[in-house]
Amino acid sequence: MTKIGVEGVFTASLMVIARALVDQDLQLPELLNIFMREEVLSFQAVSAARQQPGFQLSEQLLANQVQHNVDLVMGRLNTLACVQPPEKIGMTHYPVFQPIVNVLNNATNSQQLCQMDPTWHPWM
Repeated sequence: MTKIGVEGVFTASLMVIARALVDQDLQLPELLNIFMREEVLSFQAVSAARQQPGFQLSEQLLANQVQHNVDLVMGRLNTLACVQPPEKIGMTHYPVFQPIVNVLNNATNSQQLCQMDPTWHPWM
């Protein structure tokens, strides 16, 4: 993708997709709860098998961990959707889509890319 494509079409598309995902009618947090619960349980099963066989995650701890993960995902989506007024996130003199520009700048920064894990290099 060219610089014009990333800063133009991709930025607007990313914001529209994020806004569609945070729409209240979609009920994304409930769907994420299902998938996050399965992921946390499978991760716990694999790591517990290596460290302490027979270890069980309590239901309350599992629910807290799943809710924390869902809150993180929804927070990032809300940031990308640009639904909060700029004053709430500390940016008063910037365009509405400034959080997306910041994310894209970090993702295309050569200093950030050189710190990336080498297993991701074939995807570049």
